Amino acid sequence: MKLRWMTSSAVTLMLMTAAAFGQQMMQDAPGPMGGAMGQRLMQQLKLTDEQRKEVENLRMEMAKQAIAQQAKIKTARLELAGLFKADSPDRSAIEKKANEISDLQTQMRVARIDHWFSVNKVLNADQQKIWKRMLGRAWMGHRMNMMRSSGPRSQMRQRSPMGPGR
Repeated sequence: MKLRWMTSSAVTLMLMTAAAFGQQMMQDAPGPMGGAMGQRLMQQLKLTDEQRKEVENLRMEMAKQAIAQQAKIKTARLELAGLFKADSPDRSAIEKKANEISDLQTQMRVARIDHWFSVNKVLNADQQKIWKRMLGRAWMGHRMNMMRSSGPRSQMRQRSPMGPGR
């Protein structure tokens, strides 16, 4: 059980970083991708009208799935907090709920990976090179921001039973 938990935690930590990057890019998107970086990326890709429509449809579907999945995760976090507040906290129920949250988060990360590959399929070979290069730069920028904000207080928030920043 402990090995599974440690392995799950390590994979979760690696994927959380990728998920945070993906979520940051996709949220509140004015165009096919999110924010200023997404707009630059779309300009550099020089998508055809058909590609633009397809990418926008993929983004909308991903956004809908993400909203539904985030609601499930937040609900499970509230339930977990309730389990901790019980007069006699049930360790196995807490572990079960923590694993449920981990599974939901993993499902969300896999959906983002699927989305990335779906968008990648829409692009031609030259566009795929730009897509990977731009996302690599954004990834490195995100990693640097994560390193700057990884002080003891942020680590304590991340360990909270209700999740980061709760």
